[in-house]
Amino acid sequence: MSVPAQRLGLSEAVGLSLSMMAPTMAMAINVSLAVRAEGRAAPMAFAIGTFLLTIIALSFVSFGRRVAHAGSVYAYIGEACGRRLGFIAGWTLLLTYLSYASGCSALIGNFVGVAAQNYGAKNPTIWLAVGRCGLLIATVLAFRDMRVEGRFMLALEAVSVLAIVLLCLVVLANVARTSGLSPAPFRPAPENNGWSGIGYAIVFSILSFAGFEGAATLGEELGNPLRNFPVAILGCL
Repeated sequence: MSVPAQRLGLSEAVGLSLSMMAPTMAMAINVSLAVRAEGRAAPMAFAIGTFLLTIIALSFVSFGRRVAHAGSVYAYIGEACGRRLGFIAGWTLLLTYLSYASGCSALIGNFVGVAAQNYGAKNPTIWLAVGRCGLLIATVLAFRDMRVEGRFMLALEAVSVLAIVLLCLVVLANVARTSGLSPAPFRPAPENNGWSGIGYAIVFSILSFAGFEGAATLGEELGNPLRNFPVAILGCL
């Protein structure tokens, strides 16, 4: 990232956090797993997960106002708990990002393969090449101007979030017309293990927010961090 310090704005910070959180992918994968765990009360698990992640986000905001460092969690834990734990946290975060990148590239290939099957292809073998291509494109973009990359990611995620919102409105309208809206999604269902099922579904709701802290890695390059950093972190949640 060759952008001089204090040159990145709010849009780039939001774009990075939002793209790492990938709400479209979370809705495509984690929602179905949460519903399998708790059925109709899965929305309650997402509400609780949002509250819990907001508390964690406030911790990031507090640290970000004191420690401006591209190391994010590594710098925060090192500052609070010492260099040894910071070292462990840094390597853990690096392994997380490597695993995340590998998993996302595999999902890109898988989605393309499924789409090809839907259009009549039998046993498509292009998924591996597509996944590698996606990983290569992401690597190339990572070494380019962060301002361009951040705005590009923000535009893509804005379109995807808009699609999710429109789909939600269509679903709610159909439910309201056929059976009427009710508070049932916010009551644990005894037939789905009640509160224990809620606890299980919360795991998938929290996973849906993974990556919201991405803006923390821009701590050394973000303009007006006292304003932009909290807005980027909490705004994405």
